[in-house]
Amino acid sequence: MRRLAIIGCGALATEIVKSIVTGKLRNYEVVALLDKNKKRSGSLAEILGNKELSVETIEELLNRRPDIVVEVASPQAVREYADRILEAGATLIVMSSGGLLDAQFLMRLREIAKKKRTKIIVPSGALGCIDVVKALSNVDGEVRVKLITVKKASAFRDSDLEGLGLRREDIKMRTLVFSGKASEAVKFFPTMINVAATLSIALKHDIDVEIYADPTIEKTVHQIIIDSSARISLKMENMHHPENPRTSYIAALSLIKTLQKLDEELEVGT
Repeated sequence: MRRLAIIGCGALATEIVKSIVTGKLRNYEVVALLDKNKKRSGSLAEILGNKELSVETIEELLNRRPDIVVEVASPQAVREYADRILEAGATLIVMSSGGLLDAQFLMRLREIAKKKRTKIIVPSGALGCIDVVKALSNVDGEVRVKLITVKKASAFRDSDLEGLGLRREDIKMRTLVFSGKASEAVKFFPTMINVAATLSIALKHDIDVEIYADPTIEKTVHQIIIDSSARISLKMENMHHPENPRTSYIAALSLIKTLQKLDEELEVGT
C-alpha cells in the first residue's frame, strides 16, 4: 500500500479521494491532506472517514512519512515545499508545473531527487502530444513549439486582466490577453496556463504562447503547433471540471492515470 499525501484540496484532490474510495486507486492510502483553507482539507478527510488526515503544516505532512506527495495547489506551493518533500525521500508529483520553470530551482530539485533516489513527476495534464515533444527534445536542429490557448472569458478573474485594463464583462469577442514566452505567461496566469510550462519542461526550451479570452465558447481549446523536420498540429477541446471552471477535467483524469501507472506492469508511451 502506497502512503499518499496531497497538498491542495480542491477539485483535483477531490478526484483522487473519490478514486481511492471507489477502488480505482486501490493501492493507495491517504496519510495527510494540507490546504491553506482548513475547511477544504477537513471536508476531504471526512470523505475518507478520518478527520486526523487534515494537517496544517508541511512538517506535519512529512511526519506522516508519505511515499508520494501530490501537489495540486499552486506554483507557490511547489516553490515553498518541493525541496523539503524530496529531501524526505518522497516522490513528488507536480501539477502546478509553472513552479518548475526557474532553471536553477529545477536543477536543484533534480540534484536532491538524484541524491535521495526519488523522482519528480509532471503529468501531461490537459495536453496531448507530450510524447512527441519529449522525443523532439533530442533533435539536433531547431524545434519550435507554439501553444495557442483559448478559454471562456468567465474562467478569468478580473485580477488576471487588470494589466490590460479589461474586466471580464468588457470582453464581447475573442480577445488576445497574452503573447510571449511560457515563463512570462505563468507569471501573469499562475494557475491557468501550466500546460505551457509542461510543454517547455518536456522540450527543455521556453515555448511561445498566445492566450485568448472568448465569451462565446464553453470548452477550453489548446492548439499545439510544432515546426521541426515535420510540421505537427494538435488541437484539443477540453471540458472544464464541473467543480472548478479554471481546471480541465482531462487534467484530473491525467493525474489519476499517473498514479495508476506507478502500479501497472505494462507502460505505453515514454
